Amino acid sequence: MASLSRCFGPFLTALALSTALFAAPQKPPANVILVTIDTLRADHLGCYGYKNIETPNIDALAAGGVLFQHAFAAVP
Repeated sequence: MASLSRCFGPFLTALALSTALFAAPQKPPANVILVTIDTLRADHLGCYGYKNIETPNIDALAAGGVLFQHAFAAVP
């Protein structure tokens, strides 16, 4: 009987852990929108502090999401 519990003990432990992991509520994946605009400098957008032009739609996207302060790309 001891050999039977030694054989099934790790299996039952793994089964209990896997059941707990798969039963846990999962967060839905985040939505990502990457906006790239050719020939537009970031320092000419309202969300980056430029005051001479209004960019309300891009500013609203930036206010409700993540605004990168430093990003580098070889091409857009």
